[in-house]
Parts: sequence; C-alpha cells; structure tokens
Amino acid sequence: MKLLNRIICRLTYSIRLVLVKFSGDLTCLFLGRKEAQIYRIEPAQTLVSQKTYPGKDAEKDGTFTSFLLHPESSYTRAQPKYTNSNIAWSSAPQAVPPLYLYSIPIACVSNLGVISTFDGNIIAESAEQFISKNQKLDGFVRISKNSFVLEKIRGAHIFQGKHVLLTNKHIDNYGHFILECLPNARLLNETSGLADAKVVIHKTENPDIRKSVYEVLALAGVEKEQIVEFGGEGKIGLFEVLLYPSPITNHPAWKSNVSVIYCEQLAKKISALDNSGLEISTSSEYLYVSRSAGFKRRPTNEGDVIDLLVAAKFTVIYPERMSVQEQIVTFSRAKIIVGILGAAMTNIIFSPQMAQIIMFTPDSIPGYFFWDLASLKKQGYYALSCKTISQNKGYGDADFYVDINELKEALAIANRTISNLKA
Repeated sequence: MKLLNRIICRLTYSIRLVLVKFSGDLTCLFLGRKEAQIYRIEPAQTLVSQKTYPGKDAEKDGTFTSFLLHPESSYTRAQPKYTNSNIAWSSAPQAVPPLYLYSIPIACVSNLGVISTFDGNIIAESAEQFISKNQKLDGFVRISKNSFVLEKIRGAHIFQGKHVLLTNKHIDNYGHFILECLPNARLLNETSGLADAKVVIHKTENPDIRKSVYEVLALAGVEKEQIVEFGGEGKIGLFEVLLYPSPITNHPAWKSNVSVIYCEQLAKKISALDNSGLEISTSSEYLYVSRSAGFKRRPTNEGDVIDLLVAAKFTVIYPERMSVQEQIVTFSRAKIIVGILGAAMTNIIFSPQMAQIIMFTPDSIPGYFFWDLASLKKQGYYALSCKTISQNKGYGDADFYVDINELKEALAIANRTISNLKA
C-alpha cells in the first residue's frame, strides 16, 4: 500500500509539473480534493526517516529527510543592571531545541509559512507560533483538537527546483526578519547543494519592509535573482523540494545563539567595507534611537529626553530614514544605546558585546524580548518601565512618560560600566 501511494504521489506530481508549464498559477479547482482532506499535527521529527542531508536518491523517491544544524542548547538571561518595576526577571535557564534543516518533497506552504506534506501532515514547527498562542492556524480550519482541513484556496503556484523558506508569521516586521529569517540565508553557503537554491520570502504589501528585506539579503550575499516572493490571503505554494530550517526563535520564549553569531559576522563583514558613501555620524558611540516618525509608543516628554542625551554627547538617529547598511554600521560602533521598545532596537544584535542597552518600555507590557536578546549578546540591559499616558492606541502601543531622574541614574551606571570595561 505504501508503495502504491508513493507511485500515485509521484504520478500526480509529474502531472502537476506538466500543467504548470502551460498554466503557471493554478486555481482551487485543481486542488479542490484537498479541501476535504484531514491534516494531523505531528512533530516533524516523527516524520523524519534519517538524520542526514538528503542525497539525490532520497529526493528521487520522495523521502522526507533532515540534517542537524545545531544541537540542543540553553542560556540564562542576565538580571537587568537597572529596573524601576516589579517585573519578575526569571533567571531560569532557557532551553533551545535542536535545529534541523528539513527537505520536504512536494510541500504545501500557506501564506504565512505553515507547511503541510503531500500525505497530509502539518509540520509542527512551522505552526508553533499559531498553536502555542491558540490562534487560528494560517491557511487551515480546525475541526478537532489536532485535525485541520485546508481553507478554501484562491490560487496556488508551483515552484520547481530547490527553495529555502525564509518566511514566518512575523515576516512583515523588520526586527523579526533580522532575527528570525535573515540568519537562515547562511544555509546557501554552508550546506552542500544549496549555493544556487532560491529563497522564499513573504510578498509584503509594505514597500519599506520589502526594500529593507531585499537590501539586507543583498548584504548577506543573496542575489536578487535568487529571491522568490510568495504570499497573499488564500494563496498556497506547492514546492518540488522545500528546504525548511526549523525556527531559530520562539517568540517570546527563547532565541538561538545562531542568530547572534550570524549577525555579528555580518556586521563585521559590512563594517570592513568602504563605507565612505554612508551618512554615518562620527559621534555614533552613544545613540538615542527615536521613534518620532512612528505612529505609536512614543515618549510624551521626548524633548526633555533628547535635551538630556544631547548634552551627554548622544547622537539622535531615526532608523526609518537610514539604509539597512547604515543601521548595521551605526549600531556596530555603539557603546551606549538608549531607545524605545520596537523593531529598530533589534539592531542591537549588530552592536558589540560591551554595549549597554537602556530600554524605554510602556508599563503595560513586560518587554522581555530585548532583555532576552541583550542577554544572548552579553550586553548590559537597563529596563525603564515608563508610565503609560493613554491606552487608546491598543495594548503596548500607548504613549508614555519617561522619568528623567531614572534615566539619569541608568546613564550613570552605564557610563561607569563602560569605564570599568576600558580599564
């Protein structure tokens, strides 16, 4: 029976490849039978037949295989050097599961990167960000605890050859892309047979995000011709061979050091380039990262904050006005960074380990994400939980008030720390 199913599977796929040469985009009519098929959530490890990178024979017979990229690890978050809140800063070790690269023949991928195999199994890692938060699974309708059916499909596209998936639920956020997706571009150079593979990114409607993604991938050595944009509500992709790296973070629980190592190497490489054409301030060792051009989460007394910091030789920067290369070089030179919880502060991943991070966070949210990242970087972290002024913008998006005296205290500690590190 297994042999018969495999023969049918390969025959059906061959028919699809012939049809796509004439049609390109396929409609839900072609995949209509899948709407009634039940999908079971199973950990991807239970589907793997061997822990080795798939060879040509494995690809020919449709074997689901994997390659161990990084063993299981753990880390401990460092206590903040300054905090004015009653937030519980847990020192319990954070476990990071082993990281795998899965080779999946005839993979079905939803708009936001949820993967199902041709025989009806959802890859658990690709669905974790939805399942763990009890949210609707992108592209699927739940019919029981662990069973789903594919949603109505508006359109599909078949992708031939090898593709590495660089997309997930948070893809339209600069910070999440830098931390969770960009580091997987390393696989093109580090994994045999993937130098010419294409990478799949989400087809975002945000032109600024799209521009940043293309720029940072170019800095990482990914050619424009290698990038495939895919997505759209109700759209699915069918991939001849999908290379899926298991998540290197699980927001907000843990992050793999793989991200830190890769981004540090990238920052070192970019900083070594000729940066004469970049608009980077010579006084960029002390930064204030403003969100004044944003629409949410801003200090109501930012004028007072800037006056204090400028007097202390800080440079005010606006990342949304900078290229990705300018951001990376600027943050890679910084010693003390003061900023507001938000995507731009993910750039601290490019900063030195000695850097001191002073973070403004509305008291309506705990703000563990950047504390976690700074701990991985072995940077000093200062948590200034600021009084919320208004919640009419939604959870975590309210404007807030910065206590200037508390900022002065945090700056004093950060400067002493930098002086001690120099000595």
